[in-house]
Amino acid sequence: MDEAWSEVALLHLAQGLYRTTEDSQGILERNIVPSVRALSLSQLMAPPTGYYHTVIQKHTEWMRRKHWTSVWSGEWRVTFKDHCALKGTSIVIKCEYDYPFAHIVTSTTWLKARLVSSNWELFPLPTDRFTYVGNSRGDCSLKISDVQHTDKGAYFFSFVTTLNRWRSRTFAQLSVKGNDKLTTLVEPGTVTEGKDVRLTCVSDCPTPTSIVWFRDGQLVPKPTFQATKEDAGSYYCAVLGQETARSSSVVLNVQYRPMNITISVDPPHVVEGGSVNLTCSSAANPAAHAYTWYKKSDSPSSSSPLVMGSGQVLSLPSMQASDTGLYLCQARNGSAVSLVAAVSDEDEITYSAVTIKPRNPSLPCHINNSTAPHNSCATVIIIAIVHSILQ
Repeated sequence: MDEAWSEVALLHLAQGLYRTTEDSQGILERNIVPSVRALSLSQLMAPPTGYYHTVIQKHTEWMRRKHWTSVWSGEWRVTFKDHCALKGTSIVIKCEYDYPFAHIVTSTTWLKARLVSSNWELFPLPTDRFTYVGNSRGDCSLKISDVQHTDKGAYFFSFVTTLNRWRSRTFAQLSVKGNDKLTTLVEPGTVTEGKDVRLTCVSDCPTPTSIVWFRDGQLVPKPTFQATKEDAGSYYCAVLGQETARSSSVVLNVQYRPMNITISVDPPHVVEGGSVNLTCSSAANPAAHAYTWYKKSDSPSSSSPLVMGSGQVLSLPSMQASDTGLYLCQARNGSAVSLVAAVSDEDEITYSAVTIKPRNPSLPCHINNSTAPHNSCATVIIIAIVHSILQ
């Protein structure tokens, strides 16, 4: 910073204004100007905004501080930006103002233009939803809470100083849109588990910076994510802290392979020669549309499972001990799934069992499903379940 900028130190106190000069050795002179609240700095060689050394008297001691000071240009001026707000939200109309040296602002007023008998007139704003959040030193911002359609229009700013009054020559234009103009985009709307999803919030107004997302009423931490089946649901966006201004809901559909496959056995115990139905069920999106049943042979020479049938239910009409084996249910909700050649350690397998009672057991029967498939009084059919990947 230019050294000329530090040659004047200012402090606005209740008693008046202090002006000091200094050199590299410290403060040389202190003068109080009790009747002046602002000092013209036109003698400075550079624009007066910058760092100043403030001299403060505390009891009998003097303290010096360096701080940034904004000094007005000396012109009567008010500047605005037009704004757009959604109904039900809050907004701050940004405003800056300036005035000549030697003026102290004593009051500020915001006015709204209304058409009365074919003439435009200015009226002060009510205090219920309109709050002045500026100050007397250049910030004239206005906060409007719970914006309504009737709030749209032209807003003027007026202020009074110790020597004059001033009203803005231009105005801030506020437009108001319905909160139904907030729109959620979920891209893509249907996604396979593991793929990326992006949420976008679109508004007739420039999109607010503070947007939050909800899924089925629960806060969503990020607008981009990799989809899981738990992410399926209804999404909407809202303005942070003003969640009444929200979009309509949009559904995200997450597709995933068949999982949580179960086989139900009916009945769980059957006499030789009786029938058993095996029903295969799964959770999938879209729902599984094809089921294929296989039986894995115990013969070491045969590595490929035998196809037993298709459909969600496999009927075994006349159960014999020879029916014992490993049964596989494959559920599909996509296209072209290759046949299961073997069950590997990577397959997700669930086991179920059915017990076959002999017609005339020669010994008391103690059924134990955890034993091997053959024992003295029962035969256990072991059924395994595998699932396919969504194609």
